[in-house]
Amino acid sequence: MRQMCRLLLVVVLAWTVGCSSGVATPDEAADASSLRVEKVWSRATPPGASVGVMYLQIYNDGAADQLLSVQSPVSETASIHRTVVDENGIARMEMVAQLDLPAGAHVVFEPSGMHVMLTGLRQPLVEGATVPLTLEFLHAGRRQIAAKVYGIGALSAGEQATDHAMHH
Repeated sequence: MRQMCRLLLVVVLAWTVGCSSGVATPDEAADASSLRVEKVWSRATPPGASVGVMYLQIYNDGAADQLLSVQSPVSETASIHRTVVDENGIARMEMVAQLDLPAGAHVVFEPSGMHVMLTGLRQPLVEGATVPLTLEFLHAGRRQIAAKVYGIGALSAGEQATDHAMHH
């Protein structure tokens, strides 16, 4: 009888671990594969800077989802921000707690728009390096990505700012 109880306990524990192991069901797997994160990049930071930024594009080719949080080991905190311009033409940043990603959405994180703010940098962002970032989605789960770091004046992935562009 004791052996049967032990066997039952082992089976129940194995089933419990299997259910909580994060293995996606076919529906979840389909949602996860239909969410793409591309064109991930960042700008180098000047010496002593405590804040950095990351840019990316999210394509949702499946069911609606939501970006819940972002994290990076290179900073104390990471958060989603958007630049908004008020009626007086003054730009300011506002934090976005969660980002809705409707079915078919294409969301662009870019300079002067939506971006990932890295605060409390633990190390400078150096041109040519890559910076890890974790995105946590409601349905698609965690995504580990890496941003290539371009020059301080970069306007987009691989494009450097020119004097003309910087003055406009």
